[in-house]
Amino acid sequence: MKRVFITLVGISLSLSSWAQTDSAKVEDASGNLFRGAKAFRSWSIGINGGFSQVGSLPGGMNDYTVNKPGYGVGLYVQKDLTHFLSLRADVQSGSFSGDNSRLQGDGTKRVLKYQGYETKVAYAGSLNVVFSILNVNWLSKKNTINLFGTIGLGSVAYASEGRRTSDSVLEKLKASGNATALFLPIGAGAKVKMSNAIALELGYRVHFIDGDNLDLTHFGTNQDKYGYGYIGLQFMLGKKSKPALTWHNPAKELAEETTRDLAQMRNTVEEVLRQNQLLSAQMENLKTDTDGDGVIDLLDKCPGTSIHAKVNQDGCEVTNTPTTTTRETKTTVPPPPTTTITDEDRLIAKEAQASIAFQPERADLLFSSNKALDKLALLLIQKGYKLKLIGHTDNIGDDNYNLFFSKARAESVKSYLVNAGISSVNIDAIGYGETQPIAPNNTPEGRKKNNRVEVVLIEK
Repeated sequence: MKRVFITLVGISLSLSSWAQTDSAKVEDASGNLFRGAKAFRSWSIGINGGFSQVGSLPGGMNDYTVNKPGYGVGLYVQKDLTHFLSLRADVQSGSFSGDNSRLQGDGTKRVLKYQGYETKVAYAGSLNVVFSILNVNWLSKKNTINLFGTIGLGSVAYASEGRRTSDSVLEKLKASGNATALFLPIGAGAKVKMSNAIALELGYRVHFIDGDNLDLTHFGTNQDKYGYGYIGLQFMLGKKSKPALTWHNPAKELAEETTRDLAQMRNTVEEVLRQNQLLSAQMENLKTDTDGDGVIDLLDKCPGTSIHAKVNQDGCEVTNTPTTTTRETKTTVPPPPTTTITDEDRLIAKEAQASIAFQPERADLLFSSNKALDKLALLLIQKGYKLKLIGHTDNIGDDNYNLFFSKARAESVKSYLVNAGISSVNIDAIGYGETQPIAPNNTPEGRKKNNRVEVVLIEK
């Protein structure tokens, strides 16, 4: 038994060292999800009270036919090593008694050396390994209920006494002091979270004693055992800013972080697709030849020439002067085609206007504006519209500064569209400051509406 005790202590210390080393490595590797024990409250203390009884709940009978429960109290210190493994130093005391007042199965009364007994456990100290069960699941990031099991090894000191059946003389197990023995505690229980620092704990533990005199009597071949059922409180120690390791669920957090990463990747892919679409439209725009003379608009210095006209490399018509001219032929150059603004186009402009947002008190666009402005830029490239951007502010602050600030925000939107491939000559950015409000300036909601940049499409 002593060898088993020494072996269990060695295994527990090894597990403690392994868990702390492993936690540190994972913390260095990720720094986020599995942050190591230092990122959590991992120390706790517990107090409990309940009943003690020889035997265990499934049976209840040892050497005597009647076992009477007594009190039991306990105290422990616990160190959480990982999400599912902890070490607990536990001490418990209690009392119980029994007699043979109940008849045996054959209707006879069991007669032993003593009429009955009473035992007081001075202490039962043990080192236990605690296995958590429900704090690794996929349902909740922060658990409120946790089941656990324990196994350990320790030493118990107890004093037993009883009256002899023959002469009713009181006799003690040991004349003075307590008898001692090694014992193996095995238990199970449940914890219910009451707050971040306190948990309600219910449990039952059976102490298997390395001896057969816990009830003052040697009877049969089985060694004695006693059970301890309890209710208590567990108090988490450490900084309040840190979460308790016992309630943390790495499985659920991993699932949530994976979901966030996938969403971020999806947004990145969508942004790349939008940029590719914008670049494709820009490439098509580069190949546009409005007058059909074979010279693209980008290089055409004489737009509007006739389709059948002979032009040079600059897109300008080449005329041959004849030696004899009977009459002069005048070529009419058709005007460039126009595009009518549709309701769908106005909706795109309206969505872009609604999406325009800036950093507080600055003219820097927020990232949330990009998607709708890219869509607007694509429309301008495809249909050749011109654009007017009109900045407005509320009436807070200096009038001249508001006028400047409103134009600065309109210019910021213009700059974004120019970078997206729109010619700056097709965009007019102006600011009216606080002179054209659309809502009262005496409420935060009204001022928010007045701080705006209007988007107006203009046919080319």
